[in-house]
Amino acid sequence: MDKYDDDGEINPEDVVRLNSGGPDMTVTGIGSEDGVRSVWCCWFAGTKMEKGVFPLSSLKRARQKS
Repeated sequence: MDKYDDDGEINPEDVVRLNSGGPDMTVTGIGSEDGVRSVWCCWFAGTKMEKGVFPLSSLKRARQKS
């Protein structure tokens, strides 16, 4: 079974991943930026917490490994 699942709506506290790959990120907010539906996320690069805003269409939900 694939670890990543893009079915369903993205909500705050969900774990997501860019469609193009990259680290798992936690959704901290959802809104609009410059008229584009956007998702605010945070993730760790080693021990440093990073933050970013991404278009909703560029993300898919990630399923945690059981």
